[in-house]
Amino acid sequence: MASNQKIILDRINLYLDGEGFKKERLAKRLGKSPSAFYANLSGKNQKVAQFAVELAEVLGLPPSFFIEEDFQYKAEQTVQIGLMSSIAAFSAGELSEEGRQGLEQIGRICDLVNIYS
Repeated sequence: MASNQKIILDRINLYLDGEGFKKERLAKRLGKSPSAFYANLSGKNQKVAQFAVELAEVLGLPPSFFIEEDFQYKAEQTVQIGLMSSIAAFSAGELSEEGRQGLEQIGRICDLVNIYS
């Protein structure tokens, strides 16, 4: 794999991991199977730039987001303490792992709405 392709894939993985996106959901949104999506992420598919553009568009980012030379991304760890406490109280403190993950996704969506509003 060319080093440029590796850089793009590293950026994609950094962004997806930092934002906490579920890769299986993204695969579905792209119309790919999870195994095909993971193959793209690992560089087994040689069309890295095309994948980067398609993924950026699905995420609502500029098509060249992962490809730009001045790419900059730093994951921000946000703790949704107030929201988590409220939900935990509502659920009598018995929030399932799936429920906790869903709550974290809602928090990320709220953050994105605040950023793009």
